Amino acid sequence: MSTAAEFRFKDIFLAFGYASNREKLIVGAGGFLISILISGIWMLVFSFIFTSVRWLTGMMIFNFIGMLIFVALMSATITAVSYMVRSELDGKGKPGYSDVFRFITKQIVTIVSVPYAFIGILLACGILQALIGLICRIPWIGAIVYGAAYGILFAISLIMIITVMVFYLGIFLYPAIIATHGYGLVDTIKTLFRAVRQKWIQLIGYLVIVGFLSSIVFFVAYLLFGAAFSITTSISALVIGKNAILTTSSVAGRMLNPFLHALRDIFPLSAGSYYGGGAWYHTIGGILQMIWLAVILSVTFAYPLVFNSSAGVMVYHILMKPGGAEKKKE
Repeated sequence: MSTAAEFRFKDIFLAFGYASNREKLIVGAGGFLISILISGIWMLVFSFIFTSVRWLTGMMIFNFIGMLIFVALMSATITAVSYMVRSELDGKGKPGYSDVFRFITKQIVTIVSVPYAFIGILLACGILQALIGLICRIPWIGAIVYGAAYGILFAISLIMIITVMVFYLGIFLYPAIIATHGYGLVDTIKTLFRAVRQKWIQLIGYLVIVGFLSSIVFFVAYLLFGAAFSITTSISALVIGKNAILTTSSVAGRMLNPFLHALRDIFPLSAGSYYGGGAWYHTIGGILQMIWLAVILSVTFAYPLVFNSSAGVMVYHILMKPGGAEKKKE
């Protein structure tokens, strides 16, 4: 198998065309919206349950679970778009929504397990290091244990670094691998590691181009969203008052980060501040505002999301060509 550095940069620009498709944009925007709403509602509910700093541990746990929910739903969304792009590249035409849904439900375990596997490896390494660190705090024998376990700590750190490197280099690839082959968890991770190991030079080069193009696409979307959001907030503050805007926005803050909301017991803020409380009508207004923001975010960033997914498929498609990391599965 050839490992010579061979680049086909112009093929990546085809992702712009594949991303400019109504069906993919609808799937991308819809998946993004569902991800925001479900994870946001989860965090909002538990932000009202854990209202004191005494419950920060519980808040951190449920915040982490909310993050896992968001990761799972976004992984499914990206894989769905990747499947649509992959079908077009294979000459199968544009799959219908029912076909996409059927594929995602069939591969949902793998779709969710791949990012969870990387997160689990990092968590396991961190917990193991923390346990060794606790033992090293024991008087008298702590220094001896540290010296004896230094090699283990170094190996764990090395595993974490390699895991992060593979994850960031392969983050564009694993949805494309699932969409292309329909592999399970083990085969997907093996293929991902093999692609990174054998074609890491090409992969870095492609990701530099994809990262540059993505930054432009995301910047334009963020600029539009930020400008419209600032103008809307300024006009609304003049119409209904700044205090009402801030107290209503506090509910959006609970949905976005309930952990920071709980910190108001440590750092008291003035009434009507972003993480402050509010009357029941502020709560309802905040929920409605968050729903609108979720819709606006999903529509605004649908194209960048679909572009990134399409670019990932294009990168893996290039690597699969003769001399690439993977032969196309017949």
